[in-house]
Amino acid sequence: IWIGGDKGLFRKNALDRNFHPVPISNSAGRPVKAVTSIIKDDKLNLWIAAFDQGLLRYDIREDRAYACDDAVLRKAHVLARDVAGNIWVGTWGAGVVRLVNPLAPGPTRYVHYKHVPGRTHSLLDDIIYDIEENPEQNTIWIGGRSGLSILHDIDNPDSFQNFFPGDNVGDLPYNEVNSILRTRDGLMWIGLLGGGVEDYTNEFFTRYSARLFPFQEVRAEMAHL
Repeated sequence: IWIGGDKGLFRKNALDRNFHPVPISNSAGRPVKAVTSIIKDDKLNLWIAAFDQGLLRYDIREDRAYACDDAVLRKAHVLARDVAGNIWVGTWGAGVVRLVNPLAPGPTRYVHYKHVPGRTHSLLDDIIYDIEENPEQNTIWIGGRSGLSILHDIDNPDSFQNFFPGDNVGDLPYNEVNSILRTRDGLMWIGLLGGGVEDYTNEFFTRYSARLFPFQEVRAEMAHL
């Protein structure tokens, strides 16, 4: 098992009792701390986001880390991997990127999705909290500071369907979408910082009131086993 936290990256093997630190450094040679997100690809690489230190790739077989040194990727905050193997990076202030051939030599290439003022179907906000895929609808769900953005075409940065607070049916009760979860039954759940929990079915959100749900500030969600 791999664990990231404010002290860096740690791992525990099945026969070990304790977690052991895994020293990794960023492009400037500084030890990487404040790990905010970890995912694993199918090539035995860990992709690691560390607050204010960027995106790194840790090759498990080589026991070596490679920094993705880029002005956008240095703001990496949350990571996700879709069923096609694409790696998605949500940043703190620079929108979302989808890596393109991330193991190829040379500078890291990517498709950049960001908020463009005046463009209704661009990404809603550039501060990103969570990313989740809905493979049944072939969409990418992105939660952020201003609401929820659903990407319908990964090749078109202007194909977002955006949800935010308002008085209309289907609007969110609160702006900050902090966590997104897809359960095995196909439901998409969102947790809001100050707005409780909602699920999404048949193009409508269902809100769970304070009577049914004991608190409104949701910071994490976990699926049933």
